[in-house]
Amino acid sequence: MKNEEQEQLDSEVLHLAKPASVFDPSSTSMIEEPMVELKQHYMMVPATHNMQQVARVANDMTSSTRGSWGNSAKAPDILENPWQELTQRYIGGRLV
Repeated sequence: MKNEEQEQLDSEVLHLAKPASVFDPSSTSMIEEPMVELKQHYMMVPATHNMQQVARVANDMTSSTRGSWGNSAKAPDILENPWQELTQRYIGGRLV
């Protein structure tokens, strides 16, 4: 990939590490509302363990368990019907 193409791609991606992970629900809402707006114009890449937040703000998701990539699809599809056992267990609140 050319440097110009990489720069253009990077400018369209927002990387977020555990957004709002330490905030109360009211403050979390103040963080998530702009995220929902911004996802219309940028690819949002939040790294989080909060599946409720994923459900609120993500269009797509990829799960990662034990250092391996798992399910990758539309967030509602994975959250409602994960097809890999470790992802099912994690979303169900069980330790993996």
